[in-house]
Amino acid sequence: MIINIALCDDEQESLDILKKELDKAAEKLNIKISTSAYDDGNKVLDLICKNKEDFDILFLDIDMPGISGLEIAKKLREENSDIILIFVSAHEQYVFESIEYSPFRYIRKSRIEKELFLDLKAAYARLGEMQDSYIVIKT
Repeated sequence: MIINIALCDDEQESLDILKKELDKAAEKLNIKISTSAYDDGNKVLDLICKNKEDFDILFLDIDMPGISGLEIAKKLREENSDIILIFVSAHEQYVFESIEYSPFRYIRKSRIEKELFLDLKAAYARLGEMQDSYIVIKT
């Protein structure tokens, strides 16, 4: 199984760091990932909501120009998207506000190297649980 992951952050440096850490974590966990990086939140919304792009996990920055990560999360949840949402932010003050959108995790950019491995491991386990719940047993 390949995990399809979208990354969304308006800063290229943050996207590069996130991709590097995801690749390292996936290698340690012995899982296959495919990542797509975007610097525009509206593009991510179009891909997921309009084009029905099938991402398993979305790593989403909160503080972005144009449309915030919280606005993106709200629209995704209104569309009943069951994507695993992991906020990645330098701003801890958004933690409680983000809870309204049922994020799976919240990673602080200053601690990404310490937190990302465990978060990817947990998200992988959740995907397995979700996949198991879709299996229909015929008797």
